[in-house]
Parts: sequence; structure tokens; C-alpha cells
Amino acid sequence: MSGMSFADLVERKRTFAVKFPTGSLEVTYQPNALTPAKMKRINEAIGEDAVSAADLLAEIMTGWDLVGPFADGTDMAIKAGEPVPITTEHLEHMPGPYLGHILNSIIEDANPDPKRRTRSSGRS
Repeated sequence: MSGMSFADLVERKRTFAVKFPTGSLEVTYQPNALTPAKMKRINEAIGEDAVSAADLLAEIMTGWDLVGPFADGTDMAIKAGEPVPITTEHLEHMPGPYLGHILNSIIEDANPDPKRRTRSSGRS
């Protein structure tokens, strides 16, 4: 009997749009990275600790279409039109409410309840 492999479960990726007042951001993440241990960390971080939220997003997200310019006076500057890397250091410079919105949107999108996926693009 051939079954599903563990790798099939953990390597799946999903892309969807996170809506903001100024537009939308295409985010790619690993739904199966949302393990019970990580969900516990997410619940502790939401609304409490933006640095932890940045760490968690850097672990879960595998892509997005956010581009520069980005300049904070450090060597992390990004030119206009260049992709912003998904690193804790870059995410820590985003406004906390945006981080929380991205994280909450990922959690909602990962929920297998089809009634909650009405705004999602459904691409994998």
C-alpha cells in the first residue's frame, strides 16, 4: 500500500493575496508549517510581541511580492523595485499592525473550513 509521505505534507506551499488599504500583497507560505507548537508561539506573539511575529513570519513565509525602496540607515537598504527579503531583520522594520495582519491572514487562509476561504485565490 502506497501512502502519502511526510514530505508531501510539509513541503506544500500556498499563495494568496493579503489586502491592505493601499493595495494587496501576494504572500506564499507553507500551511503545514503551522504546527501546534508554532500555533502556540503565534498565539503568544499576536498583539504582544512584534519581534516574535517577525520571527514567525520569516519561518512560515516562502515568498511575497513586496519591493523596495527600503532604507533604514543600515546596510539592509534595498533599491526601488528590488524584492524585500523575508528575514526577521527586514520584517522587524514593518509596522506592527501590518505584521499582525499578514500573520492573521495566513492563519485564516490555512484554516481548512471552505466557508472561511472566500477571499483566497486558491492557488497552490
